[in-house]
Amino acid sequence: MTRSLKISKALTGSSPSDASYSKQWAWCTIEVAQAWQRIEEARRQQSIMEQPVTVAIVDWGIKEDHEAFRPGLVAPGINVIRKGDGNIEDDDGHGTMLAGTIAGIVGNTPGGGEAISSVRLLPVKFIDARNPPMSDNAAEAITNAVDAGAKIINASWDVGLNSPELRKAIEYAEKKEVLVVVAAGNGGGNNSDYPTFPASIRADNMISVIASDKKDEKPGFSNYGDNVDIAAPGLDIISTTPYISASGEDQWPCGSTAFHRYGGTSAAAAHVSGAAALLASIHPKWTPQEIRACLVESADNIGALESFCPEGRRLNVRRAVERALRPLW
Repeated sequence: MTRSLKISKALTGSSPSDASYSKQWAWCTIEVAQAWQRIEEARRQQSIMEQPVTVAIVDWGIKEDHEAFRPGLVAPGINVIRKGDGNIEDDDGHGTMLAGTIAGIVGNTPGGGEAISSVRLLPVKFIDARNPPMSDNAAEAITNAVDAGAKIINASWDVGLNSPELRKAIEYAEKKEVLVVVAAGNGGGNNSDYPTFPASIRADNMISVIASDKKDEKPGFSNYGDNVDIAAPGLDIISTTPYISASGEDQWPCGSTAFHRYGGTSAAAAHVSGAAALLASIHPKWTPQEIRACLVESADNIGALESFCPEGRRLNVRRAVERALRPLW
């Protein structure tokens, strides 16, 4: 096995026999490999025809030439801060980590050939070292993502303000039938009592995500509340990074400094965005409400999460894909 393929299999969890597969606990928990098998079965029976899906990562940017990303995965990006610049280089690492998680779910890395190959990632950069997440830039970034053809928008950040501009941008996304997946936040608080934004905005085209851990419990950092929708893995997640990290197994668990571990509700939201992309590729005409309903209604009900998320719902990609395929078989 080549080095690049081995790294990819460790990232995507595409080979249960690979020694690194056990490190990707999240793929096992949400049954990603089984979801890919269902999609492959449907493909062989000609029950589905893959449709292109664009997932916008509204964030810090993406390292588009990362060794884990297949050619063409990352679409030409948008820089909201520097108009007309087109530079979407990730100067923090956050956007690249999200990209790696989403790409892993949909199998868009070398070696991840069991899933949908027509998903593309659209980087929309509205944060940099001098510009923290701000509602006006965030609103412009979401609007740009919609106009660029995104079907799903990953929003793993908090602007701190309930601004009318941000609400209007999400309403615009709803009008254009675009799903917005948001991270619930990492303050450990109840979003019903202490709102964060955009997570606490209630819209039919939004899905708010809290984090879960290996024990299917809520990590202490994760926000929660009655106004969240679903939980997903968000602790000790292996993903892509644009930086050479410090030495040590914990820092580069796949044998390469191009990968490391991260956590947060950002990671949880990225898992849901990837799952949503699979559903959108199977059902290109599904509305955001239909995608959201499929993800929520197919989730596993976890008792330990019931105090933090309605009905203790935790993402299950296999069950979501099976539910999406049901009318087609």
